[in-house]
Amino acid sequence: MGAAEFEAMIKEAVGGTTFHKFVAPMNNAELVEPGPSSLTSFKPVTFKSADSAVYAVSDGTVSSIARIEGTRIAIIKDENSLFYTYSNLGTVTVKKGELVKKGQLIGYGSHGLDKNRSEIDFYLNTVYDNVPLTKNNFTARNGR
Repeated sequence: MGAAEFEAMIKEAVGGTTFHKFVAPMNNAELVEPGPSSLTSFKPVTFKSADSAVYAVSDGTVSSIARIEGTRIAIIKDENSLFYTYSNLGTVTVKKGELVKKGQLIGYGSHGLDKNRSEIDFYLNTVYDNVPLTKNNFTARNGR
């Protein structure tokens, strides 16, 4: 990367535009940006959709599958050591160690208080820190 490219990357990051760009993990989803939270290092964005299917936003390897308080969590690690965490899954369709491709079905969201729409929380982390995300980081997924 040359000096000009590096400077452009820094300007983009500092200027508030997006460095990470993804297709939303759910079809026709509403994205709810994080509000105030007692969690200082992990602030998810929440997706709500009438379609409960959840798709990988990046290629990677499933590094962990967990069940916590009745919900399932899938964590996918990419080649740059970014961790994509999908929580509030009702069903997970991938297994630990599996290689996944961007756009691959990885599970189904669970229903929260809104019985008409499924909901998942999505986090992006490095080994050391949470990567803050906003609506600008995502483009709509409009069907498969």
